[in-house]
Amino acid sequence: MADGRNYATWQPDAVINERIQKQEGIQSNWQYRQYLQRNGLQVMNYNSMEACYDLGLDPHVKSDRTPSDNVPYKFKGIFDSSKPGFGYCNSDLKNPYLTSEQLNSRLIAPSINPENYKNMVPGVKM
Repeated sequence: MADGRNYATWQPDAVINERIQKQEGIQSNWQYRQYLQRNGLQVMNYNSMEACYDLGLDPHVKSDRTPSDNVPYKFKGIFDSSKPGFGYCNSDLKNPYLTSEQLNSRLIAPSINPENYKNMVPGVKM
């Protein structure tokens, strides 16, 4: 059943809307609109969790690890030596490239504007 029949259910939206209105004591369309505006994120999260349970999946849990090997990890800088979670591997091509890039980045000196330091040292004129 690769066509989605294993988790597809049909329930009219009106039934869901009536259930929410009864649970929350909502009497008018304006109150229902206000409820959805205030609690929209919670309703979306609830729907996502229910879809995961219907599929038999574990609910999505936030972590700082890369969820799969096809999601690129964004390093913080050239000297960031962290090893991301799933899918990260060393290779004989990658390691020399990274170390040469780190060495080349040290060859660049920051520019210093002497105008910024005119009044820093007393008695020295630039």
